[in-house]
Amino acid sequence: MIAANIDFSQEYQLKLFDITKSWVFNINGTKIGVVGYTTPYTMQTAFTKNLLFTDEIHAIKLESEILHSAGIKTIIALGHSGFQTDLKIAREVPLVDLVIGGHTNTFLWNGPLDEWPEKSKGSYPTIVEQPNGKRVPVVQAYAFTKYMGRLTVIINSDGEIIDSYGLPQLLNFTVPQDVGALNLLEKYRPALQKLDKVIVGHSVNKLAGEASECKRHKCTLGNLITDAFVAYYKNEYNQNTIGMISTRTLYHDVVPKSDGSISMLDLLNALPYGGKVYSVSVTGADIWKTLEIGVSQNPHGTGAEFIHTSGIQYVYNTSRPLGNRIVQVKVGCDYCVKLKYQNIVFEKIYRVTVSEMLYKGLDFQTVIKENSFDVVQENKSELDIILWYLKKVSLVNNTVDDRIISLI
Repeated sequence: MIAANIDFSQEYQLKLFDITKSWVFNINGTKIGVVGYTTPYTMQTAFTKNLLFTDEIHAIKLESEILHSAGIKTIIALGHSGFQTDLKIAREVPLVDLVIGGHTNTFLWNGPLDEWPEKSKGSYPTIVEQPNGKRVPVVQAYAFTKYMGRLTVIINSDGEIIDSYGLPQLLNFTVPQDVGALNLLEKYRPALQKLDKVIVGHSVNKLAGEASECKRHKCTLGNLITDAFVAYYKNEYNQNTIGMISTRTLYHDVVPKSDGSISMLDLLNALPYGGKVYSVSVTGADIWKTLEIGVSQNPHGTGAEFIHTSGIQYVYNTSRPLGNRIVQVKVGCDYCVKLKYQNIVFEKIYRVTVSEMLYKGLDFQTVIKENSFDVVQENKSELDIILWYLKKVSLVNNTVDDRIISLI
């Protein structure tokens, strides 16, 4: 692993691994230095514990200077910070000759795209010219191993890239599969097949949970999970609650089999992260702020900050100014038998049951982390509560209702 802009010094477990800022490859007698980098926003989107992330540009400059002083003439920056950062690295780091990036799943292409659903964001490679006239190629190759980036670079005797060309390779049936990878899949297949035989529930329809879809809109898997939180809390405490998760919890759709059954494997594929569940007290104002962050479409985020709910209804409009996109919030009553919704009161204290990722402030959702009180970590995990709920309802018939409404 190579990472120039991550400080591992306070994370003792990772210090045991062979992690370095860069690596030098000897290719036919030519030494190529590769410097790694990762977006500092990882600290807002993952549990990074004691890791510290620094600015990519500064870190790559320092490491490339070390490589250059050691006689390495060709330097590649390889990382995961997004296309705009890749372009900035190519423009502002004088010793970098090539940037290979990721994170934004940017698709680059040359020529027409009639047969491809992806939309090109630029040429492959995209060339960035530095102030001194040096031309630096930048590439990404979309996502999900759908394509393999193929770039040919021509290097002269001084280590300078004098030409570069290529295209992403679509990994369809014409590309031979790797035998080693196939054998590894067969090793783990029996355990997965066993999980697929464990039936945990039934559903009338597909439970939409694709992260790409649920980052901007309500979806039925988000409804199911938050409904499960609310039902569990009612069962345990005989009181209504608000259920809230961020899209970070979701990953894939749950697609029932032909008989409507849902297996443990289906559930784990859709919800791979798991985690604890917390019940907290927060003000109505803090709930409003949390929903507002969810529709902020933070340019540094992944969209996973969007909030899915139960026991609460909200209306938003993303054409409105940032920080003023929530139009209306209504909350269900605390102890009523038949749930009735009333306008949220900023000063009132509400009981809210949330996922671990939301409670711990991932994806810029820090309001609950910083302002909640009377916190209870529930005895059951997120997965346990969902399994309990699937057994309780017997047959899921979730539809996209009006709990979350987008005006644009």
